[in-house]
Amino acid sequence: MSHTSWMDPASAPTTQLVLVAVVLVSLLSCVTRHQQQLRRWFSCRGLQRTQDVIPPYWQNAGRSLLEALDRSSPDYFDDIYPVPLQNRSILQGFLNEASSNTEVQFNLVRAVRVEHSGLWSRYQDKAAEVASQRKVFKFQGTGAPSTNCALAHVESDGWEGGFVHALDESICEAYLFHGTDPHSALKIVENGFEVKKSRAGKRFGFGGYFSEDPAVADRYAGEGEGLYRACYALLLCRVLLGRQYRTTKFRDESVTEEAFRQRFDSVLAEPHGHLHREFVIFDGHQVYPEYALVYERVSADCWMCPSPVRRYWADEEADTAEMGSWSLPAYWFHAREELTGAFHETHPDQQMKAVLEDLMNKTWLSDPTVGSRPGHTGNHEHATAKTVGLRVLKVIRVEDSEMWRDYKAAQRRIRSRRGPPSCPPLHVHTVEALPEREHRRLHDEVNEVYLFYGSSPQRVMYLAHHGFPLDGTGPRPDEVLSPVRGLEAAGADAADALPAAFKLFGEGAYLHEDASEADKLSSDDKGGYYRGYFAMLLCRVTLGNVQMLQSPDPEAHQSVGPDQAFDSSCGIYGDPRSSSGMARREFVIRDTAQVYPEYALIYERLQRQRRGGNESDSQDAWPGEQIILPSDRIEGQRLLLLP
Repeated sequence: MSHTSWMDPASAPTTQLVLVAVVLVSLLSCVTRHQQQLRRWFSCRGLQRTQDVIPPYWQNAGRSLLEALDRSSPDYFDDIYPVPLQNRSILQGFLNEASSNTEVQFNLVRAVRVEHSGLWSRYQDKAAEVASQRKVFKFQGTGAPSTNCALAHVESDGWEGGFVHALDESICEAYLFHGTDPHSALKIVENGFEVKKSRAGKRFGFGGYFSEDPAVADRYAGEGEGLYRACYALLLCRVLLGRQYRTTKFRDESVTEEAFRQRFDSVLAEPHGHLHREFVIFDGHQVYPEYALVYERVSADCWMCPSPVRRYWADEEADTAEMGSWSLPAYWFHAREELTGAFHETHPDQQMKAVLEDLMNKTWLSDPTVGSRPGHTGNHEHATAKTVGLRVLKVIRVEDSEMWRDYKAAQRRIRSRRGPPSCPPLHVHTVEALPEREHRRLHDEVNEVYLFYGSSPQRVMYLAHHGFPLDGTGPRPDEVLSPVRGLEAAGADAADALPAAFKLFGEGAYLHEDASEADKLSSDDKGGYYRGYFAMLLCRVTLGNVQMLQSPDPEAHQSVGPDQAFDSSCGIYGDPRSSSGMARREFVIRDTAQVYPEYALIYERLQRQRRGGNESDSQDAWPGEQIILPSDRIEGQRLLLLP
């Protein structure tokens, strides 16, 4: 009997084809299951960066991330972009819908998107490191954070432009909230998370704490200072959770240490019987803070927590009875304190820029050359270019306890001298330009008003810090000169030698109801910090009984004072038949304690320049195109003149 091979040679090719097919099917199945991971292996995400790594909806999309790592490179970027109003409304709605706390709602004050090439690059490197483990991770517990799905629907609610970048769930990437205070939020978006210094949570040990529920993150949020007093902050971050260590304990400070020792990337705290989960990471590079949200807490009955952001033009009547005769304005940061200690603070007031710019332009007389002050020929800028309006660059609010105490004391003296009955009413353009509801903050019975005071930036900053100077019962002689351009440095002898035209309505501080008139007396810093920019003060003024002067009277101040019939003077000049249809008025205050310099305004002029004998219709800033102000120092404190 002959022996034959176990396989017929004729059938060998067919068998080999079957084996090859089986191998190919197996490979295809493997590729299908791990296609996302394979793409990462071959693309070398951490080594070969392409332009599409930058989220496509960023302003800096299209730049080379590799070139953007060097700070000296023109491709480097470190910017924040305000979220438009429409998108901010959608984002606020999302926060309140996602929050588990129905008793307190979020009221967004500010929302910005962070584009930082350095932080983004480090985040990408960390993602590549997690992916290099060649594993596909799965979200532990009840699954992916709810924010991953919820944020995807935000763009469908009318969001303009992109909002969130595609997430790589193979490395458990998620969008999560982190609660902090506004100042710390600013530091984080500039420098990234420093987990080793984090003190946000202690329930599960060291680390950065995040939540899918904004109400839980809000528990870690702290109150801000200064402008953001009574405001809080949330960061909406991209977070790499990677390999998760899950615990069901309510508190265990050793969890993060154990997870870190076992080379986990994060901790998922999912206590039994509790609705809210928390995520803890160990490395700050696992986080990219993409959105910074500053907000106020609003209760269910819509009572707003006191906040300067919402109380700029607040009604002071309710506070007067509580705080006595020295009542502080309700929107001041010291409003809830007794006026016993001394304080002086200057607060950059970003929220007031639009309000005061509108006020200045409403009180801008369209024909500033008509009705010029007798004896004053105007300044060179107005002679060579027609100013059509003003653009406010910086607003600084002054809170000074001593100046305010002196101001309220002067107001009480006038009230006791002149009333009841009250002083004859006087209407000024500055107050009339404000909404009716805002008039209640002023005391009409003593003719308390807001008036402008124009001068140089240096002079304005000095007065904002020290107040209007006094010499006995009246201003120093050089204070009389301060409204007149070019004479700020003059002394007492120069004051006595001045022509009578420069003291038209007597001695005192000269203020105006129209921004255009105050602007005539403003000057820029020809060779210093404020070159090309101008300044004026918006002051609270208690006029009392006003002496109306239809013609110049250099001795008018002799009828003003405690033992006289009047508390201030109002000089009228100009022709009411001019194109503006009104005469000009300026108010002279002998006792400068009646003036409180509440707002310092740094601004530029919008004007139509004459080119080759023709007037251009384009509006430009006078005198140049520079839009970045330098800084000033007041007693060692750096005041940034642009936000």
